[in-house]
Amino acid sequence: MRVRNMPILSSQLEFYVVGTSIIADKLELASDPADFILAFLNTSFYGGELLDSGYWLISYSISNADKYPLLSYTFPGTADEINNFALTDNLVANLSSSLQFALNSDKYNGFLGLYLSSDTSTSDYMLDLGSSDFEFTYYEVCGEYPPIVGGTMALSPFTGTTSAPLGDSLVITCEPGMILIAFSDYGYVGSVAVARCDPGLDAIAGTIERTCIGSSWSGSPVVCALVACPSLALPSFGSYLCSNGSSSSLPGSFNETCTFSCEAGRTLVGESELICRGNSEWSADEPFCSSFNVSRSIVSVAPSPPMELSTVESFTMSLDLRDSAGNPTGEGSDQPYARELASGALLVSSTSFDTATLRYTATVAAPTRVGDYIVELGVNSIAFPPANRVVLTVSPGPAAGVQSYVVNAPSDGTFALETGEARVVTVTVCDVYGNEVAVPPALSAVAIALQRGAESRLISDFVLSGSALTFEVVATEGGTYTLSIRIADVDIIGSPAIVQASTTCFPGTRVIDGVRCTACSGGSYSETVDAVTCTDCPGFSTSTPGSSSFLNCTCLRTFWFGSGSREPDKPCVPCPAGAVCLGGTEPPRAAPGFEPSDDGAAFVACPRPAACAGSGQCAAGYRGRLCAECAAGWYRLGDACHKCRGSNAVIIVALVLLVFAYVAGVVWINTRNTRVYGYAAFVIALNTLQAVAIYGTIQLEWHPVATAIFDVVSLVNLNLDLASPECGLDVGDVWMFKWGMTMALPVLFLLPFAVVTAVLCVLFNIREAKGLVFTINPRVMGAAGRGYLQTILLLYLPLMYAALRYVDCTNVGGGIVVMTTNPQRRCYTAAWYSLLPLILVVAFGYGLSIPAALVVFLTRKHAALDLGSFYAKYAFLTAKYKPAMYRYELAILGRKLFVVVAVCGFRSPTVKASLIALFYASLVLAACLLDHKPYAEAYHSRLDVVTLFGSFVLLWGGTISSSATLRDSVVITAIIGLLAVLGIGIGYEVWRIRARDAAEVDVIFADDGLVGEVEMDKMPSAHQLDNHSFSDGSISIGESNPDMRSIAITDSVTATSPLHSLGSGPIGSDLIPLPPALDGPVVTPDAEALHAFSSD
Repeated sequence: MRVRNMPILSSQLEFYVVGTSIIADKLELASDPADFILAFLNTSFYGGELLDSGYWLISYSISNADKYPLLSYTFPGTADEINNFALTDNLVANLSSSLQFALNSDKYNGFLGLYLSSDTSTSDYMLDLGSSDFEFTYYEVCGEYPPIVGGTMALSPFTGTTSAPLGDSLVITCEPGMILIAFSDYGYVGSVAVARCDPGLDAIAGTIERTCIGSSWSGSPVVCALVACPSLALPSFGSYLCSNGSSSSLPGSFNETCTFSCEAGRTLVGESELICRGNSEWSADEPFCSSFNVSRSIVSVAPSPPMELSTVESFTMSLDLRDSAGNPTGEGSDQPYARELASGALLVSSTSFDTATLRYTATVAAPTRVGDYIVELGVNSIAFPPANRVVLTVSPGPAAGVQSYVVNAPSDGTFALETGEARVVTVTVCDVYGNEVAVPPALSAVAIALQRGAESRLISDFVLSGSALTFEVVATEGGTYTLSIRIADVDIIGSPAIVQASTTCFPGTRVIDGVRCTACSGGSYSETVDAVTCTDCPGFSTSTPGSSSFLNCTCLRTFWFGSGSREPDKPCVPCPAGAVCLGGTEPPRAAPGFEPSDDGAAFVACPRPAACAGSGQCAAGYRGRLCAECAAGWYRLGDACHKCRGSNAVIIVALVLLVFAYVAGVVWINTRNTRVYGYAAFVIALNTLQAVAIYGTIQLEWHPVATAIFDVVSLVNLNLDLASPECGLDVGDVWMFKWGMTMALPVLFLLPFAVVTAVLCVLFNIREAKGLVFTINPRVMGAAGRGYLQTILLLYLPLMYAALRYVDCTNVGGGIVVMTTNPQRRCYTAAWYSLLPLILVVAFGYGLSIPAALVVFLTRKHAALDLGSFYAKYAFLTAKYKPAMYRYELAILGRKLFVVVAVCGFRSPTVKASLIALFYASLVLAACLLDHKPYAEAYHSRLDVVTLFGSFVLLWGGTISSSATLRDSVVITAIIGLLAVLGIGIGYEVWRIRARDAAEVDVIFADDGLVGEVEMDKMPSAHQLDNHSFSDGSISIGESNPDMRSIAITDSVTATSPLHSLGSGPIGSDLIPLPPALDGPVVTPDAEALHAFSSD
C-alpha cells in the first residue's frame, strides 16, 4: 500500500480520514505469538515504487529507510484475532501525528508507503490489508485561539479545537453582561473583523474595521462607552448652538459641537466652539460676553517699575475696567493677564474681583528664570498700550531642593563607587525654578544621609560655596545604598539616589555576600582582585590578616623556607638538625653546640658543644671556626678552654721542680738495696691511671665528675696542657708546640737526669769518703741508667698517644673532619698531609724502637748472664714477673699501644671505647680461663685482672646511650671502684713490704765471721732454678728437698753482693722459708764489697 503525490508542506497540518478503517481481513492462526508494527515508510528515494519490487528490496534495504510508527500489535496466536489492525476513530490522532511528522521531515519528497513488519519465528500468517488504496484529506489550519476572558469560542468541526482551517470562522459568545469590544489578534490572512458597540454606547477609541495581515490585526482594539457631557449654561448677552441639539437642559453627546456668539457691543471671551469628548467633558471652559473697553480702562502695578524681584516673588496688578462709555463694568468673569513678551508666558497666578468697586486685583508672579524681562499687561487677551508694560529684573530665589541637582550625575541615576574610596559629589543648589542660587542655604537646611537597610549614616562634613554643595561619599562595605540629599526639607532631583558600592576586593581580601570584602584571616592570603576565597599559606607557615601574597606567609617556629626559591605551594620544612628556627622569614641559626657547615647547607656539631653559643657566636674563651680554638688569654686543658690566671711561670717552675724531684727520687731509689723493684702494685696503678687518662680523650658523654678525674690523672701522662704554655708564651701553634715538646721528652729528661746524677755522685762520693769527690760514682751511674730506662718505659704511652693523636680525627658533619684533640685543625687537607710523614716517622720511631730495644736488650742479657745475675742486675725490669715472664713488660707495652691505636685510629667514640672494652674483656676472660698469672705475686695478677675489668666496665658504661642516669652511674662507680682498688692494692703492697722488712733477721757482723739469717721471699723453687749458681757459685739451691731450700754462705761471699741485693729482684724471702740459724764463724765483708753488686 502506498500514498502518492503528497504535497511538500512545512506548515501545520490536520488530517481527516475519509475511509472508515484499514482492516486486516485474514490474520490466520499461528502456532506462536507474533509482533506486528504498522508504520509509514519514506519511499522518496525510489519515487514511490512499490515496496515489493525486487530492485528496491535488493538495492535499498527497508531497514535503512525512515519509518514513522503508526501502531503496534502483539498477536497472541489465537483464531479469534481478526481485524486487529482496524484503523478506528480513536487511532485517527495517531495517524495524523505520524503523517504530520513524516510530511514535515526534510527527507520527505512526495511519497509515503504503508509498511507492515512482523516478528515471528514461523511463516504461518496470512495478512490481507484489504483495499490497496488509502485515502485521506489534509488541511492547512491556524493555531488554536487562546481562552477568552468573559466569553467562549466555538470549536472547529474539523479539528475539534479552536484551531480551524484557513478561511473558516469561529463564533465568539460573550457571557451575560459582557460586550464584545474587540476581536482577537488571531485570524486568517485577509480576514476582516468589524466591531460594533451595543446600542446606547459609543466607540470612543480603536479601529472599527480590522484586517488579518498575517500574524496580527490592523488597527487597535475598539473601546465602547456611554458618553454624556454636562449641559451648557446660556451666556449673558450671548447664545450657543449645538450640532446634536444639546441645550441647557440636555447633555451633550459624543463628538457634539456647540458654537457660541455675543450680542452687539460685547466681546466673546473664551473658545467659540466646545466639543463633547469621549470622557464626557467639553473641550474647553464655557466662554462669556464682556463689555470691556481697553482704551477707557485703567491699570496700575505695585511696586512701581522698574522692578527687581526674585523668582519666588510677585507684583500686584489692579484693573478698573470701563466700557466704551467710560462706565465701570465687569461681572467677575473677565480675565486679566500679564504676558512676558519674549516667551509669551502668562504670569498671573491669581485674580480677585471686588463687586463693590468692580475692581480686579491680579497677582503677577515673577518669571521663573533669572534675567531681565518686559511684561505686557491686558485683559481678556486684549493688551493695554505699551506704556503700561512693566520692566522687570529677576534674581534667583532661595535655595530649594526641588530643582537642585547633582553635577555630572550618572545617566542611570546610580552612583557606582568602590568600597573604601571617597566619591566626591557636587550639587548645584538652585531655587525652586532651577536657577543657581546666589546665596548658599544655611547649613541647617542641608541634610545628607547614606542609608543601607535600617542603618543610616549622616554626612555632615559638606562644604557650601555659592551655589555649590560638595561632600564625599564613602561606603565601608559593598552593597546597595540610598543617598538622600535634601535642601530645605525637600529632596533634590534624583534623591534619594541609588549608590552601588561595588566591592573590588583587592589582594589580601576576599568577597563575602557577593558585595562586601573582608580581610583574609591569619594563615591565608589572596593575590587577585575579587578573590572568592583566600588561599591557605603553605604547610607549616602562617601570615598576618590581610596578606596579599604567599610571600607574606612566614614559617612557624622550628620551621624555615628551605633551600631554593619560594613557591606558592612550597611548604616550610623542619628546622635542620643542629639549628634553631625562630620562624618568620629568618633562616636557620646554629643552635648552641653547632655551627654552619662550610657550604651553609647543614649544621655540624662543634667538637666541644659548650664552646658554641649558637647563632654563630662562640662561648667565652673560644674563637675560630667551630669555636675550636681557645681565645687569647685562655688555655686548653683536655677539650675545654680555661681562663689564664695571670702568668703561668709559677706552674712551669713547679712542673720543672716536680720533674727534678721525680728524677732524683727514681735515681735515689735505684741506688738503694731495697725491694722497690718488686712493688708491682705501684706499676699496675701507674699503668692503669695512664690508660684512664687516655679514656678521657674519647668524646663520649662523660659526667663532669668523670671529666674532672680524667684531667687530674692526665698528670701521670705528663700532660703539657697542665703547663698552659700559651698563657705566658707566644708559642704560635699551641698544639704543635705541645706535640713537639712531648716528642722531645726523652731528650729533655736527659737534662734533669744529668743534673741529678752529677749531684748524687758528689754526695755519694762524700759519704763513701772517696778521695776524689767530683768523679763518677758507679753506683749512682747505674741507678741513673736504670731510672732513665724506667722513665722511657713510663713515657711510652704518652709518647705514642701524643704522636698518633694527629691522626685521631672526628667527622663533625657537613664534610668537616677535624682533629679530635685539636679541632681547630682540619684533617685530610693539604696542610694536614704535609705534616703526616713527620708524625708517622716519629710515631713508628717511638712505637717500634722502644719495644724493639727492650726485647733485644732483655733477650741478649738473659742469654749472656746466668739466671741469678740476670735477675739480680735487671730486677727493675723483671722483678715484677715470674722468671719465665721476664719479657712480660713487652706485653704491657703492647697493651698500651693497642689502647693508643684504638683511640687514634677510629673516628667513632663508641667504636673506640667498644674496641678497648672488648680487648680488656678478652684479656680478663683469657686470664680466668687459662689461669694466666704473669706476676711473681699472685695478688698482683689478681690486681691486674681487676683493673682490666674495671676499665672494661668504665668504657662499656661510657657507651650507654639509652639512659644518661644509667651511664653516669656506671661510669662514676667504675672510676671510683678503680681508684679504690688501686689505693687498696698500693696500701696492701706497702704493708706487706714493711711487715717483711721488720721480720728479717739482721745481719750481725763480727770480727771472725758473719752470722745472719736471710728470708728469701718469693725465691724460685729448687726445681725452677735447677741448681743454678748465682754469680760465682757462692749461692746454690738444691732440689733434693723441695720443702727445705737453703742458701750456703761461704767465705767467698766477699766477692759477691750481700744477699740484700737479691731482695731487689723477684727472688725475695717470701718464697724461701727462713733457714735455721747458722752455727760457726762467718766472714764479715768490707763495706765496699757490700755495694759491689748493686753498682753493676
